[in-house]
Amino acid sequence: MANVEFSTLKQRAQRRADMVNSSFVSDDEIKDYVNSSIAELYDYLVKSYEDYFVSEQAYSTPLATGGASLPADFYKALGVDYESGGITSTLRAYSFTERNIYNTPFAVIDRLAQPMYKVEGSKIKLIPENSQSGTITLFYVPLAPEYPNADLSGNQVEFIIPGFIEYVVVATAIRMLMKEESDVSVLERERQQLASRIIRAISPRDASGSHAIRDVRKGRYREDFILRY
Repeated sequence: MANVEFSTLKQRAQRRADMVNSSFVSDDEIKDYVNSSIAELYDYLVKSYEDYFVSEQAYSTPLATGGASLPADFYKALGVDYESGGITSTLRAYSFTERNIYNTPFAVIDRLAQPMYKVEGSKIKLIPENSQSGTITLFYVPLAPEYPNADLSGNQVEFIIPGFIEYVVVATAIRMLMKEESDVSVLERERQQLASRIIRAISPRDASGSHAIRDVRKGRYREDFILRY
């Protein structure tokens, strides 16, 4: 793990783009390029290894009318556990096709037992609303880290994946050169190599699964992947 200041990534990207002491690309633009580079790789990793980034938030039940607020860094729900009376169970996600499932005779409702959860807007809800005392725990993927501004000191992001920092530097340099309409083919090849190394670094987390990341847009598996700008 490493906490990296924006100034460090900026300087490294400027060197890779051969733009040291150049004002052609502003600090705010570089900050946006850095955040975009973080987000693009993060999104690919989440789609293929979503359990690599897991946070959780507990809520007491019954929830407030209209549901409880999602965490500020919520990106995607992974699942919800419900604990009541010392028993923990996994709740199913609500599907629109099941909207009338509870409009059935009580005998059927009794067999269903547990409510379902639904993420709606900025809220998490239970369907039907549950009046029993207990706790639900939301497991979720947090938002990708980002730099809020272009301050050159005290503005840090934590990187937990080997190779992520260098990837961001190279991807940012590519964006800077593209603004200049310069050739990026050499850096693009390096970016692809870095992507492959990152994938190999994280894939052993699940030795029983595939060691390739899925290119969700092309519907096939490959060791590296192509990110479009």
